[in-house]
Amino acid sequence: MSSQLAEALSGTLNPDSNIQQKSYEYLTTECYNTDFFPELLGIVVNNDYGTEIQQAGSIFLKNSMKANWGVPVSQNESEMFPPKVQELLIENIQEAICLSHPLVRTQLLQALLTMLITHYPKNMPGFLETTIECLNSNKIEFQIAGLYTIRMISKRFEFKNLDSREPLLELVDSTFPTIFKICSQSVLDHDWYKTKVCVKIFKSSTQLIIPQSLINSESILDWINLFLKILSTAIEKQVNDDDDLNEEESLLNKTKKWVMGLFNRFFQKYGSNRFSVNGNEKFCEYFRTNLSLIILKEILKNFELYLTSKFYISERVLSTLFDYLKYCIQNETTKEFLNGKMEWIIYDLIIPFLRFNENDENNFSNKPEIYLYREFDDEELYFEVRPATLRLIQTICDFENDESRENLTVALNIIEKLFLSYKENPEDIINIQNKDSAILLLGTLSDELLQEDELLENLEKLLIDNVLTEFNSKYGFLKARSYWVIGKYSKLEWSLDQNLIDQLLENLLISISNEDLVIKVHSIITLGLFLSLSSEDFQSKMEKYIGEIIQALLNLINKVGLEELVITLQRLIENGNQSIKPYSKMIIENLIESFILFFELDEIEGNETDVNCFSAIESLNSISLLIEILENDQESLLEISYPLSPIFTDLITNEAYEYLEYILTIINKLTSRIDPIPDHVFIVIEKLFHAFKGFANDYFSDIILSLNNFLTRCPEKIISLEDGKYVEYLVEFYKLIIEDNNYSNDIVIDACKLGCAILQNLKEINNELIPIFLEYSLKKLLQNPKSNTISVMLNSIISTCCTLNPEKVVSWSLNIEQQNNNQITENDVLNLLFEKWFLMIQRNKIHTINLKRLSILGLASFFRIPLNQYPEQVLSLLPSIFNHLVLLLRQFKLKKSGQKDQKFENQDQEIIEFDNFNQLIKTSEKNRTEIIYGLYKNEKQSNLERLIDNKENEEEDDEEYQSDDDIEECDQIFNFICPVDDVDAFDYVNSIFFKFLKTDSQAFQELFQRLTEKNQQFWLENFKN
Repeated sequence: MSSQLAEALSGTLNPDSNIQQKSYEYLTTECYNTDFFPELLGIVVNNDYGTEIQQAGSIFLKNSMKANWGVPVSQNESEMFPPKVQELLIENIQEAICLSHPLVRTQLLQALLTMLITHYPKNMPGFLETTIECLNSNKIEFQIAGLYTIRMISKRFEFKNLDSREPLLELVDSTFPTIFKICSQSVLDHDWYKTKVCVKIFKSSTQLIIPQSLINSESILDWINLFLKILSTAIEKQVNDDDDLNEEESLLNKTKKWVMGLFNRFFQKYGSNRFSVNGNEKFCEYFRTNLSLIILKEILKNFELYLTSKFYISERVLSTLFDYLKYCIQNETTKEFLNGKMEWIIYDLIIPFLRFNENDENNFSNKPEIYLYREFDDEELYFEVRPATLRLIQTICDFENDESRENLTVALNIIEKLFLSYKENPEDIINIQNKDSAILLLGTLSDELLQEDELLENLEKLLIDNVLTEFNSKYGFLKARSYWVIGKYSKLEWSLDQNLIDQLLENLLISISNEDLVIKVHSIITLGLFLSLSSEDFQSKMEKYIGEIIQALLNLINKVGLEELVITLQRLIENGNQSIKPYSKMIIENLIESFILFFELDEIEGNETDVNCFSAIESLNSISLLIEILENDQESLLEISYPLSPIFTDLITNEAYEYLEYILTIINKLTSRIDPIPDHVFIVIEKLFHAFKGFANDYFSDIILSLNNFLTRCPEKIISLEDGKYVEYLVEFYKLIIEDNNYSNDIVIDACKLGCAILQNLKEINNELIPIFLEYSLKKLLQNPKSNTISVMLNSIISTCCTLNPEKVVSWSLNIEQQNNNQITENDVLNLLFEKWFLMIQRNKIHTINLKRLSILGLASFFRIPLNQYPEQVLSLLPSIFNHLVLLLRQFKLKKSGQKDQKFENQDQEIIEFDNFNQLIKTSEKNRTEIIYGLYKNEKQSNLERLIDNKENEEEDDEEYQSDDDIEECDQIFNFICPVDDVDAFDYVNSIFFKFLKTDSQAFQELFQRLTEKNQQFWLENFKN
């Protein structure tokens, strides 16, 4: 079999696709044979077969294990890795790692990690002991295999919480002394291969929680000193980049990168004054006051050696060194040490890395698109040294204290010094580069400098004398940089005379036609900033140029694809509605083409940048803004919807969910403006329903807004989709969100919005839905949500059910006894609901007005039902309900006339305390608990007891919801789900009572006698007829 297996593995590498297919078919068939994987492992470690076949075998093993190892199979399926095969592989995997080629070892380590995830330590007895034996072996290959195995185990438990870290803690205790010896010897021998693995093991073992065994001994200091020794080991040669390093130097460089990643992680975790984690307060203090300073001093030595050309440090390592300095600024001990060194840090450390260098010059002249991406895409270049230096200078000057202001003054003095050197000798290349550094630094600190009023006068003079002068520079990069900086200070209230401002903007207008792409891009971005922030007079002057600016901007967007260019277009749209409107349709057509271009570039395999994705997203945002400008221009909106619909359909079908939020926004705006919704747009809606279950959790709020819109605009079409299956999906999703207490308040609120939209718009089928929404909403309401907004939403659903069909509500409550196996008594559901509402309408705080409205609408609805349909228990509540409703009608009536009634502040004293209601409130805890247990198994405390507790603590609860934001949010949501004001409520309740009076005058007379004196007087005055 071995020869056939080797031949099949060789066939997978054959360029002939037919041979490849046959080889994979053989492998996927034979892999269920119990001898297959042991033989495969034998080929993988046998050098006679050649590296390519070995590597193909290791990849097939890794992929097969990843897909099938530990995965349960049904009775009818064959098991790829039966217990016997698993035991053989576990027993031999470490030896295979020892004997394998480095390229093969990488795949075997991933296979080992798959084993560890499902089997270690419980189903791998003796594995740790075998690993320790490898670690103590005199054979290098066995030692390396032991280190890699420990690396995989530490990686397996790297982010586990304290309760699940026992295997890792055992590993640290039993292996770290040996690993430290191996690492120390490897550093002495310059064996950076083993050293790097040791550093990775340490990092994974301390990444989330540092083991107590390291804290309680001095070993942590020994480890830190060892890592500092690695960091200080010199690469004593001058090279341009990492490609010029030999293998040993390259390994050392990578090890330094891991060491600095470890130090920065330590500072983030233990060095910040904001954190004292997992009971490690003493270690945090020790790190802040001691270890962090030891590391800092060694890092500063590294910088000095680098600046004096004593040894090479790669750009990636340099960026991590600068990041460590950034963390030091935020810690008292290290910041105090650095305070006297700020001028040296800024002038000697930061400025040299900001200089325009040979690589910049090459990109500026020959690859301008690359130059621009590097200027504007900070995230992609995070690990490069220049962005790291800029992050450091911002941190140095960012904190609002006297020290940061002093640092800002130091930075400004250095900028002035560099400007002066350039003026004295403008032809010197270093001075030219330093001026570019100074301008870059000045722009980077714009936010900080603009906040310092005492610096503004000097700042404007500095810009006029040293930056505006470069608008006509013979050096293109200085000209482009000066445009960028002026844009950063566009918010500055210039005291320049108007002629100078006009000249500045005229220069920018001319430059948007410049042949130099970088200058052109910077000029139009700066022009956009000035246009969006300037006065109306200035904007009116620029109206005649707006068409030219927009066309140039659209051309640049398609050519360069920078996100910043699309954002510039958005600024123009947002701040120039009327001047932009004539160009809106043309801009949208261009943006659709741009979006397709960016999307296709983003999807190209091997594309490692997010530039195109961000630009595509901003294109959609711009289209969304322009749709608002077009307002009710039905013809134009319909016209642009044709090219958008198939694009959106394809994106949803292909699960391009990163664009979903923006697609939904545009679809919502289009469907709310185009009447009726055209079929080609509805196809997009249908695709959304198809995908609904797949992405609802991630994009729930945006989808809810869309679905509510569709339910309102075209309910018949929604019902007809696949015979109502989509409605079932929506209802099931509502049940899921309401039932699961792990969802956030925002998601519960969104689910309630969806419930209201379903009930209000799908009237043909709401009789079937009412029991479902009642049961789940009442269940959630009885849990007494802490969020006032959620209470509003849940009440709105219940009130909607009652308003739509109170008879259905009553019949549901009467029949629920049978649904719950006789565990509750008749009508207890309605009683619970009435009690909840009753307490709500007695509250007077302003923020509960929406709860009152909803409770009134729901309670009043029950007077539409003939009283002979109510059992006695419910009838006993009606006088109290009627009394409160009339009282609130008085409030609404007074509000309608603009009057006030001070007596309403004490309305609780005015209302007669009815015996039936008091008796109900005093229902025994046992009986009430049984009722709630019968409905909802999870309820363990008497609902009424909690209601009474809430009422007693009403003042405290009210304070919790007194913020204006909360009140405004409740009002917005209430208007969304139940657009009724107090006057509408008055008319609604009045109409119900009038009908009640006509249909059952005797019952009405009996209820009337139970009204308070003031309520009777109010009724007679307002309802004489």
